[in-house]
Amino acid sequence: MARNRHGYSGFQNQGRENRGQEPKWVLKEVGEPIFGVRQKEWFDENRTGAFSNKDPKAFSQAYEANSAFREAKEKQRLLDGDCLETNFFKIFGEPKSIEVLGKEEKIALVYPLGKKVVSFYEVARSGYWEKQLIGNPAFTIKNNRVVCEVSFKGLPPAVKVEKEIAFFSEENERPRIVEELFSLLSPADQNRILDLLRDKLLTAEAAVEKEFSRFVASDTFVDNLSENRQKLVDLMSPGKIKKHSRYSRETINYGESDDGMLGPGSYETTVVKYFLAVGFKRDFLTGPICRKNFSISSADYEKEPEEILQGLIAGVKEKIKNDFLYEEERLSKDPDVRISRLEPGVWQNKYKKVWQNKQTEFLQNFYQGIQLEIDPLKERWQKFEQAQTEARLVGRSFDEAKKRAATNRVDCLDLYQNFDFPKEDDEPGVFIDKISGYQELVRQINQRVDEQLRTRNEVEIARGLEQERAVVALREAMETGIKPAPWFVFDGGYDQDYLIGKIEEATGRKKGQGIGLAVAGKKRMFLPGDQGLVGLDVRPRVNRYAVEDFKYFGLSPLVYDTLPISITKHSDPIMAKITDPDDWHITWVVKERGELSTYNLANKNGVASVSAGVLNKDGFRSTNWAGTEGNGSVTLAEILTVHGLVSGKSVSSWREETGRIQKLSAAAEAITAPIEKIVVLEVMPGARSAKCECGYANPIVGADRKKYQNGESVKIVCASCRGTGIIQK
Repeated sequence: MARNRHGYSGFQNQGRENRGQEPKWVLKEVGEPIFGVRQKEWFDENRTGAFSNKDPKAFSQAYEANSAFREAKEKQRLLDGDCLETNFFKIFGEPKSIEVLGKEEKIALVYPLGKKVVSFYEVARSGYWEKQLIGNPAFTIKNNRVVCEVSFKGLPPAVKVEKEIAFFSEENERPRIVEELFSLLSPADQNRILDLLRDKLLTAEAAVEKEFSRFVASDTFVDNLSENRQKLVDLMSPGKIKKHSRYSRETINYGESDDGMLGPGSYETTVVKYFLAVGFKRDFLTGPICRKNFSISSADYEKEPEEILQGLIAGVKEKIKNDFLYEEERLSKDPDVRISRLEPGVWQNKYKKVWQNKQTEFLQNFYQGIQLEIDPLKERWQKFEQAQTEARLVGRSFDEAKKRAATNRVDCLDLYQNFDFPKEDDEPGVFIDKISGYQELVRQINQRVDEQLRTRNEVEIARGLEQERAVVALREAMETGIKPAPWFVFDGGYDQDYLIGKIEEATGRKKGQGIGLAVAGKKRMFLPGDQGLVGLDVRPRVNRYAVEDFKYFGLSPLVYDTLPISITKHSDPIMAKITDPDDWHITWVVKERGELSTYNLANKNGVASVSAGVLNKDGFRSTNWAGTEGNGSVTLAEILTVHGLVSGKSVSSWREETGRIQKLSAAAEAITAPIEKIVVLEVMPGARSAKCECGYANPIVGADRKKYQNGESVKIVCASCRGTGIIQK
């Protein structure tokens, strides 16, 4: 009896009331008897609820005990079936009697166990009884067939059937002889039939004409060819090709074992499947065309995609060729030598030659038809690539225009933040219209940048020129009109030559040479001019010190878009351009472990500091720009006043009394709020942060988050690059 992996399916818990006893297993007969034999199964007489598979020998014992039952089942199958199987008489022997069921054209073989009823034609098919021809002549011609009546030796005369001796119908161009019955005819009858068949035999050329036409029109061939044709169209269509793989869960089924003691069952496993994707996802001009995935082997996956593709195409073509080859081999056999008037092999060679010519012509037309279908696809693909190329070119122009606007600090976010850019899933006409709008957007951005540059009196050097001419024009502009200007450099105990070198690298000028306006579109590049420079290196040497709260007056950034508010030992030195030669200065404080240590001031007279704990001359130090301590012209009163440390005296009164910083307020406002750097911000999923183009994700919290959720525009300053951008839902 079949069982699963856990034991006999029928041996479940049969009771729980006697669990304390040992099981007592016996084989008991169950079910209905077959020919007096019943199936045996294990049974626990003590009904302890145990399983019989506690004893592995129980299986083989039950299997052996049921051998007679299995034999009875096989006899029942043979007796009840409609066919006379080859082993029927070996098992049952000769029948006790035979009954003829004339109206049904059947006979009943009577046995002690029952009757076996079969048709006359099954009697003829079995070949158990010897056949005899009836009548004289023994054959007749009916509908392109030579037929005869056959009776059977040992069976009543009423048991007879009509059988074919030879065929020459339109479905079988080569006449065919049934040898078993043909041999029963007299020689004279045999010769009469052979003469008839010779007249019906077609030439090889005529046979190919009929059989080839019938073959290519058959449902099976048409269905297979249609499927293979679509595969070739998919494989040969233009577009991208790519190999890929994926994991898949599959259920593996296994059948019952031969001895009936195991199975059937199934289990799940993970397999890797490999594919080659061909074609393209979207045709912008006529609608969507999906990619097609073709399954490949793991060995093919190691090859290049193009090699895999050619192998798949060759495989489909070979399959089509094999369909023809199989039919050719089946149909090109020589006719019966008794019928043919040609030498053996001559008819077959003629047939194959004509067949090959017909096959070549058919496949040429077939592949030409595929090419006619692929040509429009290639044309559409070319238009698709042209549309993509144009979109990429406009996209580059847009990126260049956006970069130009950001470099020149021109806010163009309102022009493109809500712009409907071309997308691959757009309808064809919409996509082309969007490209035109895309080009107009680029023009508007460049127009606004031009207007802003004119308003700020800035110029772009060599924009739009060829590379060589641009290099020459820029070099000439940078070398014409160089003027001397003061450089204020304080190394703070570091390497002064290093600091000077950094300024020279940033400006393209030597020490003592002035600079002018920044070159539009060129980072850290300045035209010649008479503006002086300041280089200040006051970075802390150890981590317990913090240098912060910088304020700048009469200065503008030289390297970056803004001047730093605080610095560490890893920061770059401070480098600035002097916009107010008479009234510039820098203030900052130094903290030690979070506590104020010194107040500091730098102006054209030098660099000074005063201890936060000793606000008098004992805690005051002054250094000139040559680095000589004690020779600076900055006074204690100045540093105390600028930092608001003089009791009863404000910064404004100090300005009025000295007259040295009359424009301090305006200059401070201009420098502490430098020209904004415009950046693009991308709101991340969940609207909890806005990613700057520098890569930093700025959190959106508090009132800014509420404004954004309400659809208002929110201005955000990047905490990393200090650029400014606008976000809006």
